[in-house]
Amino acid sequence: MLSSRPNASPQKRCLSELLGTYLLVLIGPGTVAAVSIAQDISPLEALLIIGFAFAATVALVILLLGRISGAHINPAVTLAHTVAGKTTLEMFLPYLSSQVLGGLLGAFTVKLIFSQFGSPADLGTTKLASGVSVPVGTLLEAAGTFVLAMSGFLASLRIHKKPGEAALIGSTLLVIILALGPLTNASLNPARSLGPALASGYLTNLYIYWIGPLAGGLIAGLVYKFFERPKLAKGPVLFVCIENAGRSQMAEAFAKKHGMNAQSAGTIPSTRINRIVVDVMRERGIDISSSHPKTLTSELIRDASLVVTMGCSIEEACPKPIIAQMQKKLIEWDLEDPKGKPLEGVRKIRDEIESKVAELSKSTETLHASSS
Repeated sequence: MLSSRPNASPQKRCLSELLGTYLLVLIGPGTVAAVSIAQDISPLEALLIIGFAFAATVALVILLLGRISGAHINPAVTLAHTVAGKTTLEMFLPYLSSQVLGGLLGAFTVKLIFSQFGSPADLGTTKLASGVSVPVGTLLEAAGTFVLAMSGFLASLRIHKKPGEAALIGSTLLVIILALGPLTNASLNPARSLGPALASGYLTNLYIYWIGPLAGGLIAGLVYKFFERPKLAKGPVLFVCIENAGRSQMAEAFAKKHGMNAQSAGTIPSTRINRIVVDVMRERGIDISSSHPKTLTSELIRDASLVVTMGCSIEEACPKPIIAQMQKKLIEWDLEDPKGKPLEGVRKIRDEIESKVAELSKSTETLHASSS
């Protein structure tokens, strides 16, 4: 059974994406294939059934797997999150590969099931409606994917419970399918289109369902990064994890090295800093042996110009009364916990934090220098 911890290993995250995409393609195109051979179903009824199947599946996957991998289950969404800085670049190809593999497995499972019933050969493949040109179809797929990706960003910024996120994203997908389904079949997802296309051998215009969604995801990521780019005032950057004994301490130290006004805290602070963390920071010429874990307080949140959570969900990182204070100044970094990891593992986490802090220092134009 998959772990529900938000700081799951890269392997578990990839497995989560594979499983989520598999379920999406199994149920979504599977519903399309089932409806196509059903009797006495009007086009509108078929569209509603298909739209609900896709929307409900996405919502369910978010609820079941969202805390493990983010439940992207879509290369275009992963691209959006990577461009926006919410997913690390090194996870882009592993996520994409897992999603493509999940889509292929789902599509060939659909083929195996429906081949027994003389199913239509397309197996839920995506295709343009008569009269819809390639440029228009590509543009519609890009627009639909943009809206879908932005709904995910909005959910992460304004909704701090998975049921709410699932409901918003699922509802958005349903509306998009109802609007675009009669025109392009509303794929919005390269992995969803590729699997059925290869399983059925229907490859016509397949490139539309890669170019369009990836373009929409890219634009969504750029828009999010532009409008949500941290604009720091005089307050410090606050790095938050659970124990304030590893990740957040390293981030604070690197931030101060870049001249940033930085602090760190934890909701359940440890009694001391992880000794291996101290050792690997010394390798970078930074001594944090005299630092001590601190407790996250509402005052720290209030005074911070930016809050960065590190590998933990908002619910775990922050007590409910102060979550509202964080909404417009929150960044989430998906990082593994160095606790219990060997020296090489902690070094890898340190290097990732160092890179993220360096990027943060470059992307914020109004960083306030650390007080002397």
